[in-house]
Amino acid sequence: NATQLFHMECVASSSCANAIINITDVNAAEIRCYHPRACDGLTIHSDQDDNVKYRFYNYNENVNIFVPTNFTKDNLDCNPNNAYINMNASFSMYLNETVNDLFGGGLPCDGVTYSFTQVDKTDCE
Repeated sequence: NATQLFHMECVASSSCANAIINITDVNAAEIRCYHPRACDGLTIHSDQDDNVKYRFYNYNENVNIFVPTNFTKDNLDCNPNNAYINMNASFSMYLNETVNDLFGGGLPCDGVTYSFTQVDKTDCE
């Protein structure tokens, strides 16, 4: 069988907003959302639990990821430690305001929700 790959990069504001992506019969996929709000309202359906890697570099609102039964932690990358805070004359003394400004509204995974399509087979431990 040939390797089937899918790669999507959302680089500008609203570039992938409200898109619905169905990933089926793919060995590996990667979705990257670079710009703040580039993926607002994005819905992703995958027929496998661990074939898609998600990378969120900024805040995106109402992102919904549907997988069959298991959340794979290593496939979701939205590590705010990869960012930095520039402390200059306009630096806000309130960290929450600074984070909102840095990531465009909140931390990179604040707006991401995982759901399971085969609830009867989901391990809740």
